[in-house]
Amino acid sequence: MRLLPRSPYVAHALAVAVSWWALWTVVTYRVLGWSVVGYLPWVGSALVALNLLLLLRQFLGSPREESGLDVMVKRLDFAARMVLVAFAYWAIVAVFNAKLDRSPSVLYPAEVTDVGGRTVSAGVPLVYSWAKLRASMQEGERVVTLVLGPDEQRKFWSGESVLLTVRGGRFGLSWVAAIDRDAPAYCRKLLEVSPNAIQPWHDLVDFLFNHGGEAEATSEARRYFDLHPDDADFAYYVGENANIRGMDADSIFFLAKTVALKPTRYHSFRLAWALTRQGDARGAIDVLAVASGRYPAAWEFPFLLGYNYAKTRRYAEAAASLERVQELMPGIPEVAATLARLRARLGAN
Repeated sequence: MRLLPRSPYVAHALAVAVSWWALWTVVTYRVLGWSVVGYLPWVGSALVALNLLLLLRQFLGSPREESGLDVMVKRLDFAARMVLVAFAYWAIVAVFNAKLDRSPSVLYPAEVTDVGGRTVSAGVPLVYSWAKLRASMQEGERVVTLVLGPDEQRKFWSGESVLLTVRGGRFGLSWVAAIDRDAPAYCRKLLEVSPNAIQPWHDLVDFLFNHGGEAEATSEARRYFDLHPDDADFAYYVGENANIRGMDADSIFFLAKTVALKPTRYHSFRLAWALTRQGDARGAIDVLAVASGRYPAAWEFPFLLGYNYAKTRRYAEAAASLERVQELMPGIPEVAATLARLRARLGAN
Protein backbone atom coordinates (compact mmCIF):
# COMPACT_ATOMS: atom_id res chain seq x y z
CA MET A 1 0.00 0.00 0.00
CA ARG A 2 1.43 3.36 -1.03
CA LEU A 3 1.50 6.11 1.57
CA LEU A 4 2.62 8.80 -0.87
CA PRO A 5 0.61 9.92 -3.92
CA ARG A 6 1.65 8.47 -7.30
CA SER A 7 1.36 11.79 -9.10
CA PRO A 8 4.67 13.73 -8.93
CA TYR A 9 2.68 16.97 -9.04
CA VAL A 10 0.72 16.06 -5.91
CA ALA A 11 3.80 14.58 -4.22
CA HIS A 12 5.86 17.76 -4.63
CA ALA A 13 2.93 20.04 -3.70
CA LEU A 14 2.41 17.96 -0.56
CA ALA A 15 6.14 18.17 0.22
CA VAL A 16 6.00 21.98 -0.10
CA ALA A 17 3.04 22.14 2.31
CA VAL A 18 4.65 19.79 4.85
CA SER A 19 7.97 21.64 4.67
CA TRP A 20 6.23 24.97 5.17
CA TRP A 21 4.26 23.68 8.16
CA ALA A 22 7.38 22.16 9.75
CA LEU A 23 9.27 25.40 9.14
CA TRP A 24 6.57 27.41 10.91
CA THR A 25 6.52 24.88 13.75
CA VAL A 26 10.23 24.97 14.59
CA VAL A 27 10.10 28.78 14.66
CA THR A 28 7.04 28.79 16.95
CA TYR A 29 8.01 25.99 19.37
CA ARG A 30 11.69 26.57 20.03
CA VAL A 31 13.28 23.60 21.77
CA LEU A 32 16.32 24.21 23.95
CA GLY A 33 19.28 21.89 24.06
CA TRP A 34 21.24 22.01 20.81
CA SER A 35 22.49 25.04 18.93
CA VAL A 36 21.70 23.35 15.63
CA VAL A 37 17.99 23.75 16.40
CA GLY A 38 18.46 27.48 15.89
CA TYR A 39 19.34 26.89 12.26
CA LEU A 40 16.57 24.41 11.39
CA PRO A 41 14.55 27.04 9.47
CA TRP A 42 17.29 26.92 6.84
CA VAL A 43 16.54 23.22 6.43
CA GLY A 44 12.85 23.94 6.06
CA SER A 45 13.36 26.77 3.58
CA ALA A 46 15.75 24.64 1.51
CA LEU A 47 13.20 21.83 1.39
CA VAL A 48 10.42 24.20 0.35
CA ALA A 49 12.57 25.82 -2.34
CA LEU A 50 13.79 22.46 -3.66
CA ASN A 51 10.31 20.97 -3.91
CA LEU A 52 9.02 24.11 -5.59
CA LEU A 53 11.75 23.73 -8.21
CA LEU A 54 10.96 20.06 -8.66
CA LEU A 55 7.27 20.88 -9.01
CA LEU A 56 8.09 23.55 -11.58
CA ARG A 57 10.24 21.02 -13.47
CA GLN A 58 7.25 18.67 -13.68
CA PHE A 59 5.14 21.41 -15.24
CA LEU A 60 7.88 22.33 -17.70
CA GLY A 61 8.40 18.70 -18.64
CA SER A 62 11.61 16.72 -19.05
CA PRO A 63 13.32 15.07 -22.01
CA ARG A 64 12.08 11.61 -22.99
CA GLU A 65 15.56 10.12 -22.79
CA GLU A 66 16.91 10.00 -19.27
CA SER A 67 20.10 11.99 -18.95
CA GLY A 68 22.71 12.15 -16.23
CA LEU A 69 21.00 15.27 -14.93
CA ASP A 70 17.72 13.38 -14.56
CA VAL A 71 19.46 10.68 -12.54
CA MET A 72 21.01 13.32 -10.28
CA VAL A 73 17.65 15.06 -9.84
CA LYS A 74 16.00 11.76 -8.85
CA ARG A 75 18.70 11.08 -6.27
CA LEU A 76 18.37 14.61 -4.96
CA ASP A 77 14.59 14.20 -4.77
CA PHE A 78 14.98 10.94 -2.83
CA ALA A 79 17.45 12.50 -0.40
CA ALA A 80 15.16 15.52 0.08
CA ARG A 81 12.26 13.23 0.94
CA MET A 82 14.33 11.46 3.60
CA VAL A 83 15.33 14.80 5.11
CA LEU A 84 11.73 16.00 4.92
CA VAL A 85 10.51 12.94 6.82
CA ALA A 86 13.03 13.57 9.61
CA PHE A 87 12.24 17.29 9.64
CA ALA A 88 8.48 16.65 9.81
CA TYR A 89 8.89 14.10 12.62
CA TRP A 90 10.90 16.62 14.61
CA ALA A 91 8.19 19.24 14.05
CA ILE A 92 5.51 16.80 15.25
CA VAL A 93 7.52 16.06 18.39
CA ALA A 94 7.97 19.80 19.01
CA VAL A 95 4.23 20.45 18.64
CA PHE A 96 3.09 17.70 21.00
CA ASN A 97 5.89 18.47 23.44
CA ALA A 98 4.52 22.04 23.73
CA LYS A 99 0.78 21.49 23.31
CA LEU A 100 0.58 18.71 25.92
CA ASP A 101 2.90 20.50 28.34
CA ARG A 102 1.42 21.08 31.79
CA SER A 103 4.63 22.17 33.52
CA PRO A 104 4.85 25.65 35.08
CA SER A 105 6.63 28.49 33.33
CA VAL A 106 10.04 29.48 34.68
CA LEU A 107 11.72 32.82 34.01
CA TYR A 108 15.45 32.88 33.30
CA PRO A 109 17.40 36.13 32.91
CA ALA A 110 19.62 36.33 29.86
CA GLU A 111 21.71 38.79 27.89
CA VAL A 112 21.70 39.00 24.10
CA THR A 113 25.30 38.59 22.93
CA ASP A 114 24.67 38.57 19.19
CA VAL A 115 21.80 38.99 16.73
CA GLY A 116 22.15 37.77 13.16
CA GLY A 117 19.67 38.79 10.49
CA ARG A 118 18.35 36.14 8.13
CA THR A 119 15.65 36.24 5.47
CA VAL A 120 14.06 32.97 4.44
CA SER A 121 11.71 32.89 1.46
CA ALA A 122 9.48 29.83 1.40
CA GLY A 123 6.51 30.32 -0.86
CA VAL A 124 5.86 33.60 0.93
CA PRO A 125 8.68 35.44 2.68
CA LEU A 126 9.34 34.55 6.30
CA VAL A 127 11.66 37.03 7.95
CA TYR A 128 13.49 35.85 11.00
CA SER A 129 16.83 36.11 12.70
CA TRP A 130 18.74 34.14 15.24
CA ALA A 131 20.06 35.38 18.55
CA LYS A 132 22.77 34.09 20.81
CA LEU A 133 22.01 34.60 24.49
CA ARG A 134 24.01 34.10 27.65
CA ALA A 135 21.37 32.70 30.00
CA SER A 136 21.47 31.91 33.71
CA MET A 137 19.71 28.54 33.79
CA GLN A 138 19.25 26.04 36.61
CA GLU A 139 22.37 24.15 35.55
CA GLY A 140 24.39 27.35 35.43
CA GLU A 141 25.28 29.92 32.82
CA ARG A 142 25.08 28.74 29.22
CA VAL A 143 24.96 30.18 25.72
CA VAL A 144 21.89 29.29 23.67
CA THR A 145 20.98 30.02 20.06
CA LEU A 146 17.33 30.76 19.34
CA VAL A 147 15.32 31.69 16.29
CA LEU A 148 13.55 35.04 16.50
CA GLY A 149 10.23 35.57 14.79
CA PRO A 150 9.49 38.64 12.66
CA ASP A 151 8.14 40.63 15.62
CA GLU A 152 10.99 39.64 17.94
CA GLN A 153 13.63 40.54 15.38
CA ARG A 154 12.75 44.22 15.73
CA LYS A 155 12.69 44.14 19.54
CA PHE A 156 16.15 42.97 20.60
CA TRP A 157 19.73 44.07 20.12
CA SER A 158 23.13 42.94 21.30
CA GLY A 159 23.74 43.65 24.97
CA GLU A 160 20.05 43.83 25.89
CA SER A 161 18.72 42.14 29.03
CA VAL A 162 15.87 39.72 28.32
CA LEU A 163 13.82 37.09 30.12
CA LEU A 164 13.26 33.61 28.73
CA THR A 165 9.95 31.99 29.62
CA VAL A 166 10.87 28.31 29.61
CA ARG A 167 8.62 25.28 30.14
CA GLY A 168 9.69 21.70 30.79
CA GLY A 169 7.90 20.07 27.86
CA ARG A 170 5.66 17.00 27.82
CA PHE A 171 8.53 14.79 26.67
CA GLY A 172 11.18 16.46 28.80
CA LEU A 173 12.36 18.74 25.98
CA SER A 174 12.55 22.23 27.46
CA TRP A 175 11.20 24.86 25.10
CA VAL A 176 11.02 28.64 25.00
CA ALA A 177 7.46 29.90 25.25
CA ALA A 178 8.45 33.57 24.98
CA ILE A 179 11.35 36.00 24.90
CA ASP A 180 10.66 39.36 26.48
CA ARG A 181 12.62 42.39 27.49
CA ASP A 182 13.64 42.11 31.12
CA ALA A 183 10.88 44.47 32.21
CA PRO A 184 11.54 43.98 35.95
CA ALA A 185 15.18 45.03 35.50
CA TYR A 186 14.26 48.14 33.48
CA CYS A 187 11.44 49.08 35.85
CA ARG A 188 13.71 48.77 38.87
CA LYS A 189 16.32 50.95 37.18
CA LEU A 190 13.66 53.60 36.57
CA LEU A 191 12.54 53.37 40.20
CA GLU A 192 16.11 53.88 41.37
CA VAL A 193 16.12 57.20 39.53
CA SER A 194 12.51 58.12 40.37
CA PRO A 195 11.27 56.07 43.34
CA ASN A 196 7.88 57.84 43.47
CA ALA A 197 7.02 57.06 39.84
CA ILE A 198 3.76 55.14 39.45
CA GLN A 199 3.80 53.57 35.98
CA PRO A 200 7.03 51.55 36.44
CA TRP A 201 5.50 49.93 39.54
CA HIS A 202 2.34 49.08 37.61
CA ASP A 203 4.32 47.64 34.69
CA LEU A 204 6.53 45.61 37.02
CA VAL A 205 3.63 44.01 38.90
CA ASP A 206 1.68 43.39 35.68
CA PHE A 207 4.66 41.67 34.04
CA LEU A 208 5.29 39.45 37.04
CA PHE A 209 1.63 38.39 37.22
CA ASN A 210 1.62 37.47 33.54
CA HIS A 211 4.92 35.58 33.59
CA GLY A 212 4.58 33.21 36.52
CA GLY A 213 5.99 35.51 39.23
CA GLU A 214 2.82 35.81 41.33
CA ALA A 215 4.54 35.78 44.74
CA GLU A 216 7.03 38.45 43.67
CA ALA A 217 4.19 40.47 42.10
CA THR A 218 2.25 40.70 45.37
CA SER A 219 5.44 41.46 47.28
CA GLU A 220 6.26 44.36 44.94
CA ALA A 221 2.64 45.53 45.13
CA ARG A 222 2.87 45.74 48.93
CA ARG A 223 6.00 47.88 48.58
CA TYR A 224 4.15 50.07 46.11
CA PHE A 225 1.27 50.67 48.53
CA ASP A 226 3.68 51.69 51.24
CA LEU A 227 4.45 54.65 48.96
CA HIS A 228 1.05 55.07 47.28
CA PRO A 229 -1.62 54.00 49.78
CA ASP A 230 -4.53 55.71 47.95
CA ASP A 231 -4.44 53.86 44.62
CA ALA A 232 -7.76 51.99 44.90
CA ASP A 233 -7.93 50.86 41.27
CA PHE A 234 -4.50 49.23 41.36
CA ALA A 235 -5.31 47.64 44.72
CA TYR A 236 -8.33 46.02 43.09
CA TYR A 237 -6.23 44.89 40.10
CA VAL A 238 -3.72 43.16 42.39
CA GLY A 239 -6.39 41.70 44.65
CA GLU A 240 -8.41 40.27 41.76
CA ASN A 241 -5.32 38.77 40.11
CA ALA A 242 -4.32 37.18 43.39
CA ASN A 243 -7.87 35.88 43.83
CA ILE A 244 -7.90 34.28 40.37
CA ARG A 245 -4.63 32.52 41.15
CA GLY A 246 -5.85 31.16 44.49
CA MET A 247 -3.67 33.46 46.62
CA ASP A 248 -6.42 34.07 49.17
CA ALA A 249 -4.40 35.88 51.84
CA ASP A 250 -2.94 38.38 49.36
CA SER A 251 -6.29 38.74 47.63
CA ILE A 252 -8.07 39.65 50.85
CA PHE A 253 -5.31 42.09 51.83
CA PHE A 254 -5.62 44.10 48.60
CA LEU A 255 -9.39 43.80 48.22
CA ALA A 256 -9.78 45.09 51.79
CA LYS A 257 -7.66 48.10 50.81
CA THR A 258 -9.88 48.58 47.76
CA VAL A 259 -13.11 48.53 49.78
CA ALA A 260 -11.65 50.90 52.38
CA LEU A 261 -10.80 53.39 49.62
CA LYS A 262 -13.61 52.74 47.14
CA PRO A 263 -16.49 50.71 48.67
CA THR A 264 -18.46 50.08 45.49
CA ARG A 265 -21.08 47.36 45.32
CA TYR A 266 -18.89 45.13 43.15
CA HIS A 267 -15.71 45.63 45.18
CA SER A 268 -17.54 44.86 48.40
CA PHE A 269 -18.97 41.63 47.03
CA ARG A 270 -15.59 40.50 45.69
CA LEU A 271 -14.05 40.99 49.14
CA ALA A 272 -16.90 39.14 50.83
CA TRP A 273 -16.62 36.31 48.32
CA ALA A 274 -12.85 36.00 48.87
CA LEU A 275 -13.39 35.84 52.65
CA THR A 276 -16.13 33.24 52.18
CA ARG A 277 -13.92 31.12 49.95
CA GLN A 278 -11.11 31.25 52.48
CA GLY A 279 -13.50 30.07 55.21
CA ASP A 280 -13.52 33.32 57.19
CA ALA A 281 -17.29 33.43 57.74
CA ARG A 282 -17.11 36.03 60.50
CA GLY A 283 -15.02 38.38 58.38
CA ALA A 284 -17.39 37.89 55.46
CA ILE A 285 -20.40 38.65 57.69
CA ASP A 286 -18.83 41.92 58.83
CA VAL A 287 -18.21 43.03 55.24
CA LEU A 288 -21.64 41.90 54.03
CA ALA A 289 -23.49 43.58 56.89
CA VAL A 290 -21.89 46.92 56.09
CA ALA A 291 -22.46 46.48 52.35
CA SER A 292 -26.12 45.53 52.89
CA GLY A 293 -26.66 48.76 54.78
CA ARG A 294 -24.90 50.75 52.05
CA TYR A 295 -26.74 49.02 49.17
CA PRO A 296 -30.13 47.95 50.56
CA ALA A 297 -31.52 47.07 47.12
CA ALA A 298 -28.69 44.63 46.30
CA TRP A 299 -29.88 41.03 46.73
CA GLU A 300 -26.43 39.38 46.53
CA PHE A 301 -25.36 40.63 49.96
CA PRO A 302 -28.21 39.04 52.00
CA PHE A 303 -27.86 35.95 49.81
CA LEU A 304 -24.21 35.46 50.80
CA LEU A 305 -25.03 36.56 54.35
CA GLY A 306 -27.52 33.72 54.61
CA TYR A 307 -24.85 31.20 53.66
CA ASN A 308 -22.32 32.56 56.17
CA TYR A 309 -24.90 32.85 58.97
CA ALA A 310 -25.88 29.22 58.39
CA LYS A 311 -22.23 28.21 58.40
CA THR A 312 -21.79 29.80 61.85
CA ARG A 313 -25.06 28.18 63.07
CA ARG A 314 -26.89 31.51 63.31
CA TYR A 315 -29.97 29.99 61.69
CA ALA A 316 -32.49 32.70 62.64
CA GLU A 317 -30.34 35.38 61.03
CA ALA A 318 -29.74 33.12 58.02
CA ALA A 319 -33.52 32.74 57.56
CA ALA A 320 -34.05 36.49 57.88
CA SER A 321 -31.36 37.14 55.24
CA LEU A 322 -32.92 34.70 52.79
CA GLU A 323 -36.35 36.22 53.38
CA ARG A 324 -34.82 39.53 52.36
CA VAL A 325 -33.49 37.87 49.20
CA GLN A 326 -37.00 36.66 48.36
CA GLU A 327 -38.28 40.21 48.70
CA LEU A 328 -35.58 41.63 46.44
CA MET A 329 -35.26 38.76 43.94
CA PRO A 330 -38.28 36.44 44.14
CA GLY A 331 -38.39 33.10 42.35
CA ILE A 332 -34.95 31.64 43.10
CA PRO A 333 -35.64 27.92 43.74
CA GLU A 334 -32.52 27.32 45.84
CA VAL A 335 -33.45 30.15 48.18
CA ALA A 336 -36.97 28.82 48.75
CA ALA A 337 -35.71 25.27 49.42
CA THR A 338 -32.98 26.43 51.82
CA LEU A 339 -35.38 28.76 53.61
CA ALA A 340 -37.86 25.91 54.10
CA ARG A 341 -35.13 23.77 55.69
CA LEU A 342 -34.07 26.59 57.99
CA ARG A 343 -37.65 27.22 59.12
CA ALA A 344 -38.12 23.52 59.79
CA ARG A 345 -34.93 23.49 61.88
CA LEU A 346 -36.00 26.59 63.83
CA GLY A 347 -39.50 25.11 64.36
CA ALA A 348 -38.02 21.87 65.67
CA ASN A 349 -36.01 23.81 68.21
